[in-house]
Amino acid sequence: MSRSPSRTRRSARANLPIWEGCSILQADELFLLTPHPASLDSRYFGPIKQTDLDGVAIPLMISQD
Repeated sequence: MSRSPSRTRRSARANLPIWEGCSILQADELFLLTPHPASLDSRYFGPIKQTDLDGVAIPLMISQD
């Protein structure tokens, strides 16, 4: 996975939360990451409980770039 830097702002008026910490994940926790530069993932909100997932994302279109 390529590295995508964390953003600090969502827009001119909204700061993004940035999760700060280093911890060992529990057996029921996930730390979600994606290389998309506009993604909001665990870098902002921290780990999530596996039971909080509703399903699996399936790409409908994939860029060939």
